[in-house]
Amino acid sequence: MRIHLFNGGKIQVKRSPKSGDFENRLYTSPHNKNNAVISAPPQMTRPLVQLRFRDSYYYSNIINNVIDHDFDYLVTLDEFFGDSKHAYLARPFKKHSALHQFIEYTISRLLSEDSDNIDLERRQKMAEHYSPEFKEILGFDPTALPINEALNHYGIPHQSFKDWLTESGKTFSTATEDDLDDYQSDLPWNQDAAYQALISKCTDEVFFILFQNRALLLKFNDMVAKYIRETDLEYIDNELREYFASSSTLKRASIPQWVKRAVFFRDRGLCSLCQSDQSGLINIGDAEHYDHVVPLARGGLNDVSNIQLLCSSCNLSKKGGPPKTSDFYEAWYSKDEDP
Repeated sequence: MRIHLFNGGKIQVKRSPKSGDFENRLYTSPHNKNNAVISAPPQMTRPLVQLRFRDSYYYSNIINNVIDHDFDYLVTLDEFFGDSKHAYLARPFKKHSALHQFIEYTISRLLSEDSDNIDLERRQKMAEHYSPEFKEILGFDPTALPINEALNHYGIPHQSFKDWLTESGKTFSTATEDDLDDYQSDLPWNQDAAYQALISKCTDEVFFILFQNRALLLKFNDMVAKYIRETDLEYIDNELREYFASSSTLKRASIPQWVKRAVFFRDRGLCSLCQSDQSGLINIGDAEHYDHVVPLARGGLNDVSNIQLLCSSCNLSKKGGPPKTSDFYEAWYSKDEDP
């Protein structure tokens, strides 16, 4: 189907069928004869991200396209950055990072567009022949709206469109476009907790995917830097001015340990530019350096998405220069011929 993304450029997207048990939160192996559910051990305290939603990769692709072709989406990006809203991204090293906020904004817009593009008449015709068994052929329940499917996928309780109609004394087959508009207008406010839980889960999953792509992070931070460089301190809140060294540059902030750990493990203890070992396990003579991908002097953020691991040599050679990273990553294993 064709998405008219943000009233800007059009992106052709081929969506895979929706299938599978929406209520299953953990998965079993087809080779497990006892069908035992495998879960994290109770002593596990590390934060985990569960990649469950097929649309997380769809959203990641859309966000990548928006960042790649930001000029095509200037009108909509102005809703996120305009009226000095970009200045709120100046707060240093928030765990709900600048990238989280951009992902959150984009997913909200996409969910809104999905709602606007519903062909109710077509769904009603499909529902006439619908049965639970027929779901495997259709790939989805035509009476469930996209927002219902997403909420169901995460097991988030909410009132579905079909239940809302029943409560109103109506049926899906007799529903009108006005009913659809009324339900969708009610959803974000009357079921705000469910909607926010959905956005939060989707955002965390998409961040997990995109944070591993340093080239994309460079482009994202370079896009944000354009707005930081054009900041007029007279038009931003007083509380935000303290983060600026000048109208176009942020003050340097100490990098928290959680940021260093996240970046170190993402980059596998290797210098992002020359791939030399920075773990101290192989080369004990070098200490890791945490570098702003887009330098502060060029409008860069103090944000986890704008930090990479470098060796001292690469850090000194890059210092103050143009944004630079690499798209080389250590392979999970060698594909050399088996011995």
